[in-house]
Amino acid sequence: MNSDVLVSICCITYNHAPYIRQCLDGFIMQKTNFKYEILIHDDASTDGTADIIREYEAKYPDIFKPIYQTENQYSKGKNISATYNWPRAVGKYIAQCEGDDYWTDPLKLQKQVDFMEANPEYVLCCHRYKIYNQDDGTWDNDYASHILNSYPNGYVFTNKENLNVGWFTKTMTLLIRNDALKNMPNTRDFKYWRDFHMNYYLLKQGGGFCFPFDGAVYRRHDGSVHSSKSLMDKNKMAYCIAREVWDRNMDDKDLLRLIITLHPTFLEYLRYKIEKHNFKNLFKEILYFLRMDVKINGIKGVVFSIRKMLLSLCRLLKLK
Repeated sequence: MNSDVLVSICCITYNHAPYIRQCLDGFIMQKTNFKYEILIHDDASTDGTADIIREYEAKYPDIFKPIYQTENQYSKGKNISATYNWPRAVGKYIAQCEGDDYWTDPLKLQKQVDFMEANPEYVLCCHRYKIYNQDDGTWDNDYASHILNSYPNGYVFTNKENLNVGWFTKTMTLLIRNDALKNMPNTRDFKYWRDFHMNYYLLKQGGGFCFPFDGAVYRRHDGSVHSSKSLMDKNKMAYCIAREVWDRNMDDKDLLRLIITLHPTFLEYLRYKIEKHNFKNLFKEILYFLRMDVKINGIKGVVFSIRKMLLSLCRLLKLK
């Protein structure tokens, strides 16, 4: 690794022109006693995002190291971070922030690096954040505020707490050991790879710590990939993501407990598809669901699930 660069900031962008300056300014304002690089991947934006990044690249040529795609790679199924940013990161630590989110604390990186340097048993650290609802201008607290409010000095967590107590991390809050990131499974081996996978496999290697300070803003808006999905699609995705990880870690009871919690939401997703006449991949998804149903609930549970889906079909066909 390049000893001159301690932190590699990884940023992915796509059509973030209204937000990208705020994101990049959050990087530039960092006050540190170490060098950092800014690795940006623009996925063939069509709204001028790349032009804005070029302005910053011209002003800070030693720090900004962008990739400008001419064809969208995400639509081709590429994992952008794992394919284009992580492999070229030379820092001991990796920080992340997507182009529509931003950092608010100029000492964010310094605080996190100081902690990680003093505590080698931790593989990642994060901090609190605010949620900004772009469409109506309102603010929400971070997802785990009901837990973190009781820990003014910060919160130590493992996979057990992260799975069962609360989701403490968000992409723009994380600082990760680069070596630990390289020890994870290949992202191409997973169909549903998300931050859930990354955090799970990182925390299998060491501890996590959440600082009590607010250091970033997560922007919630209709244009984001996640926000544009329907509630039913989100329910299905949450189940599939957790199950995919459990398929490789079947001895993890905490992970199984989470899947049991998510299991009914996938059933509701299947019923919703039936009632909306959406039969694309339906049979395949039903089989996927029922295979897990046998493991969790046994034959009686499968009979119950099939009965609920048949009732949905009956309503659809007006036989009930």
